[in-house]
Amino acid sequence: MQDRYGQAASRHLRDAGLLLQNGRFDNAVYLAGYVAECCLKSVIEVFTTYLHARSYGHNLSKLEGVGLQRAIRVCPQAQSYVPSVALTHTPLAHAHPVRRYWKNGVWTQQCADAVVKLAKEIYRETIIRLVLDGKLRREELE
Repeated sequence: MQDRYGQAASRHLRDAGLLLQNGRFDNAVYLAGYVAECCLKSVIEVFTTYLHARSYGHNLSKLEGVGLQRAIRVCPQAQSYVPSVALTHTPLAHAHPVRRYWKNGVWTQQCADAVVKLAKEIYRETIIRLVLDGKLRREELE
């Protein structure tokens, strides 16, 4: 079955927002990390035919570094879809995805709000722009 990273990013962002609204801060942060991961994988796969984003696993540093750089070398236009924030040193990348095994209550509402907000920004800078520029079809996100 083909991976649908844009669709997964959309789903995870929606669910992270719902979890945040319902006080489930740890899981909101956990899913927000997957939003960023799926956004980066979407950019890589839209601009390359031979790089398989899945090969980077859940490693946001590798996706953001090696993965995006390879995509840019193959197609310089990919540079336009690199998020403006370096993810490596943000809470989105902190212990992603192993934080899913942490105890409850690690993330406060304030921290979770900031992380989900950052995930939304990355989604806008990647997935939304890919749709607006005709690189992804909106229907692929639903």
